[in-house]
Amino acid sequence: MPLRNLSEYFFESKDLILKIYILILGVPLYLPKNNHMKKFYTGILFILIVLTSHSVIAQKFKWNEAKRVKHGLYQYPIGEDGGVSYRLGGNQPLFGFDGAEVRKIGHFYILKYSNGSETPEAIKVKTDYDLYKIEACYISDKKIIVLYKTFKGGYSVDFYADVFDENGKREKTVALIDKKTNRDKKMLDRNMYITVSENNNCFLVRFGEIFKMFDKDLDKKWERNFEKSAKEINVTNTGTMVMISYEKDNDKSYSLVTVDAKNKLIETKMGAVGDIFYDQENDLVYALTFSGAADKGHFLHYGTHTDLTISKSFSYAVYQGADMKKLDEQKNIAFDDKIITEAKDKDDVDGLVGLELKSVTLSNAGTPVFIFNTRANTFSGELALPECILLVKIVNKDETVQKLITKISKDQKLRFIIPFYNVIYNNNDICLLYYTTEDDKQGGSTMLNIRTYNLDLELGGTTEVNPYKEHGYGINILHFYKQSDHSYLFFGLATNTKMGMASLSF
Repeated sequence: MPLRNLSEYFFESKDLILKIYILILGVPLYLPKNNHMKKFYTGILFILIVLTSHSVIAQKFKWNEAKRVKHGLYQYPIGEDGGVSYRLGGNQPLFGFDGAEVRKIGHFYILKYSNGSETPEAIKVKTDYDLYKIEACYISDKKIIVLYKTFKGGYSVDFYADVFDENGKREKTVALIDKKTNRDKKMLDRNMYITVSENNNCFLVRFGEIFKMFDKDLDKKWERNFEKSAKEINVTNTGTMVMISYEKDNDKSYSLVTVDAKNKLIETKMGAVGDIFYDQENDLVYALTFSGAADKGHFLHYGTHTDLTISKSFSYAVYQGADMKKLDEQKNIAFDDKIITEAKDKDDVDGLVGLELKSVTLSNAGTPVFIFNTRANTFSGELALPECILLVKIVNKDETVQKLITKISKDQKLRFIIPFYNVIYNNNDICLLYYTTEDDKQGGSTMLNIRTYNLDLELGGTTEVNPYKEHGYGINILHFYKQSDHSYLFFGLATNTKMGMASLSF
């Protein structure tokens, strides 16, 4: 392990056992060769490994050998039910971006992985229409719901949902957007967005300014038109839609909008750009506003921040998801000057650029821990990619703990971007999984980074791996199966004919 990593562990961690390890690992590096002291240190190290190894192994990935999965080269998570993991499978991509070339999908497969098996049962299913793109899929009460679009040429695009039982029998087909609406809109907006509640009991369909809420049986609960733009949308387990809306070209028009299961609308002015997150486990809605915007960069100048708010502090309110009753509120939580300085890039702005709220969890004391990312430089505006991950733990109204995660090249000239990352939790730890795109002599490499913190934001462990080079495949860290509170299963494409599976425990 490099000395730089050892020192990072030593100064960030408050784990006494871990510090002992660091000292015993580090001191021999400075001892002369053939020194008898090295034997002494080796013996002590061996004893500590035997006695305390459980205290320092923070996370572990097990990479299984890539195998050919019939009918499942491309796989997409549906969910778990009764100990069985369900996935959609096909020999060509089922999800994807809209494009000029129309791909007709005549059929696909429901893949059933039972009891952790690496070989699924494949059930072939068909719809009444040739699929163009699957938009979402999930499972509720052993019913598999697949939402998709069809394309018949010209402007004729239709959206449907099919309901299958666990054996692949189709029970129902529902048109999500009626043909009159489709015809009137003339397909100027071809995108449909789906937001599903965590318990899969309801989902929201957004098609342009049209919003529709459905229950798990695909019965429509309500429909509304919103002329304002939507920035973030969440659906609570009780069927309430929570979103941030704003008028275009007006950065002082942001509002927190809720529509409950009975179609009652409440709008609360926010006054500044913000973000929301729904903690489904505790049924809590967090609404944030970012403040301190002083400069938005220079328009159309590559390498600067265009249309990205620069923030020095944030405020938040916490609501109970069931009735949106406000439970807590704190204003003007300042980001540490040290954090801002460390996050600065070549534009040298006084603040954090393009903040996005990724996740929120609760500390051991019951106070929130916010996880943000900053966006900068690679592209501007909404296309900007993350460069830093920021963790902020609220201790009380006057105190926070803040940690910044970023990765810079050895010569300190380049900050690596983080194109994909995810956050998972067990009862005691926060695990960050993120890819970094890095330059090397071969022209580039993709590194998977695994980093764990406890709920007090003390560093538990950090690991880097080049999955393609070392294991022959990378994993999709945005989708996983939770096998237990401490074990998660990920899938990845190995070659044109094989699939890889890796399990994380922490």
